[in-house]
Amino acid sequence: MDNKLIWLLPAIGLVVALQPSYIHPDEHFQTLEMLMIKFYGISGTVPWEFEPTNNARSYFPLYAFYGPLFYLMRDILKVQNPLNILRIIRFYNFMLYLSVLYYALPKLVNENKLQNKGRVNEALVFILSSYITWCYQCHSFSNSLETILLLLVLSNYTDILSNKAGLLQLVSTGFLISVGTFTRISFPAFLLLPSIQVFLKVLYRKWIQMVVIAVSMTLSTSIIVYFDTFMYESDEIIIAPLKNVVYNLNVDNLAKHGLHPRYTHLLVNIPLILGPGLLMIRNTKNDFLNLPLLSIISSLFFLSALRHQELRFLLPVVPLFSTLLTRFRYRPYLFRIWLVFNAAMCIIMGIFHQGGVIPMISNINAEQDLTIDIWWKTYSPPTWLYNNDILTVSTTSIVNNIENLDLVQFNVKTNHVVDLKGCDFDLVLEAIQNFRINGVKSLRLIVPNSMTSNVAALNQTYLVTKENSVFPHLDLDHLDSGIQNIIGLSEYKVSL
Repeated sequence: MDNKLIWLLPAIGLVVALQPSYIHPDEHFQTLEMLMIKFYGISGTVPWEFEPTNNARSYFPLYAFYGPLFYLMRDILKVQNPLNILRIIRFYNFMLYLSVLYYALPKLVNENKLQNKGRVNEALVFILSSYITWCYQCHSFSNSLETILLLLVLSNYTDILSNKAGLLQLVSTGFLISVGTFTRISFPAFLLLPSIQVFLKVLYRKWIQMVVIAVSMTLSTSIIVYFDTFMYESDEIIIAPLKNVVYNLNVDNLAKHGLHPRYTHLLVNIPLILGPGLLMIRNTKNDFLNLPLLSIISSLFFLSALRHQELRFLLPVVPLFSTLLTRFRYRPYLFRIWLVFNAAMCIIMGIFHQGGVIPMISNINAEQDLTIDIWWKTYSPPTWLYNNDILTVSTTSIVNNIENLDLVQFNVKTNHVVDLKGCDFDLVLEAIQNFRINGVKSLRLIVPNSMTSNVAALNQTYLVTKENSVFPHLDLDHLDSGIQNIIGLSEYKVSL
């Protein structure tokens, strides 16, 4: 069974990966938005982390992971269609993850002293049948890159502990730790306890290995800092992770993104990630010092100390937990429940979730008539998908906890995307009225079907015509509007 699933599950996963679902804005704005601005010269949304005054994100991981692919798409393959670019990126992410899994997982499973192919295959089946792999890992999250880097470092650690590591692995370990830290500041949280174990076991046996890793980390960090300083065109040295740490240590900053109880990771996110898979974990009392378990404990301890806790922050735990499973043949009923759970989550998150946003932008691009697009009650539209080099992007601002339109450029009448996020309906009316005052004759309004009653109210003042509708699009943020209304995304022409 395992061998068949190992071939079947990646095929299913690839189909899901290529669906236009939209899980979280960061999958676009922290990666693809900036890469498209740099490589294709489009006008888009620069997230706060990449603003020159903040410089809290490193460019190096983006260029290291995606740079060669973007050069290939732009200069050799001549890919211009944004939807095709997105598909290529997701295919690339999926195949890269599979490659790293097939390389690293046998080492991590065998690190538990379980030297047999059956356990490796079952760990692979567990990962490949997880909706996290299909829906999150193939999307362009920085967390997806973090997972790949963590697997590579831990696999190197197993070689170091078993006296199999050569100079190349030692140098690459230092490089990977440095890149991982500049990819996400949470990366050291996954590595702290495993690193302590490696350090204590190797220090007196082959202390020179620690020196090689430390030198490699220092040189790699210096190169990354120089690269980021160059990219930000700064006269001062830019150390992006430090800026990010300072930002995240301020609770007022975290409040802008949402504050969660400190038990959220442990009691909410882990069950959402693993579901019935939690019941397949074997007794780990004899494996307390194995690297995957140490990494899980380390990450949960340190990441739970912060008040902002999203599910995607724990993506790397899926391959780590896979090394701690009991054999499927001992609990076949649990494995079947696991498959049903992941199939359901895959449909929700990998196909339906905000699934109309990307096709809607693609349809608008096909019309080649961009005037003013107002997006309301959807995730922020990934403006890189407009592939427009003269695009103006406006959004709301919040002053003293009051949302306003002060940053919206109402005098821009063409090639203008306005993201009203989840503001009150009164603010939508105010925005439309301000555009009318500035001489705009018509505009597009893109809203989920859960806002149908508001569109009807708008039609009492303006002529509102439904132009297009996209399915599937699941709006989980407005379940109170009724199940029948949370499916679908619609485009309206509002004549002023």
